[in-house]
Amino acid sequence: MGKVQLYESSPPSAYLAPYVKSYYRFEYAADGIGFLGLTPTGTAEVTYIREPATVPPTSLRPFRGLVAYTQLSSSYRNGLRNGCVVYGIVLHPLGMARFFDGDFKALGQMVVNDGLALPGCNEIFAPMASAGQAPSFAAFRERAEAVLYLGLAKRPELPDWLFGMVSVMNQGGWLVPQIKLAEQLPVSWRRFESVFADTIGCSPKTYLRVLRYRRFLWACAQPRRMGLAQLATDCGFYDQAHLCHEIQALGGKTPGHYLKGRITVYGL
Repeated sequence: MGKVQLYESSPPSAYLAPYVKSYYRFEYAADGIGFLGLTPTGTAEVTYIREPATVPPTSLRPFRGLVAYTQLSSSYRNGLRNGCVVYGIVLHPLGMARFFDGDFKALGQMVVNDGLALPGCNEIFAPMASAGQAPSFAAFRERAEAVLYLGLAKRPELPDWLFGMVSVMNQGGWLVPQIKLAEQLPVSWRRFESVFADTIGCSPKTYLRVLRYRRFLWACAQPRRMGLAQLATDCGFYDQAHLCHEIQALGGKTPGHYLKGRITVYGL
């Protein structure tokens, strides 16, 4: 395996700038280049680019028995308390789970036994590894969200309605108009915006824009290809024109560029 070199860098696209705390560019062997961002809450964003060939997500199946992984400095590892470093790619545990076919107990055992867990991940994976029965995906997701998105296990001062709304947003909030989201809050939208920005590091509007963008990237990576009109509907854009405008603004590329499969993005 090649060694991953990390360099402090500027975000390659404008959409990352408002909410990324620190940013790195990494080069991995001869396979390509990638950009890795750490958010204020410690979660990680990764865009891994390999051109002209594409790298389908199914190529990550060898992670099931992975032992070797990239060693990074302790200061850098401490910053990635909500990610798992694998082959130089930081995987969000929720995204990581889909590469294990729902075998969450095996995933927990691999992470713990192979020493892949970082601070924060232990809170998710260790109980899974020692459980007599593998937890359901719903239980796994609930625990992962509590630890990852807001760190509620360590931050009891955060209001329940904030965690609840972030969960709604992450589970399909990109499809819900802002006015409908506001109706579910026990506080004013202005109050929600203030607390959300202080905690997450960006406005709810920016967060939802990123969710729609990531949903679009995920949809582009699926075997079944969809047209722009269907993608706009499924990803929560107002219409096809809105999709084209947002993807160009956030990713710096046209939707057609992603649909051609020239760039593969591994979501966190």
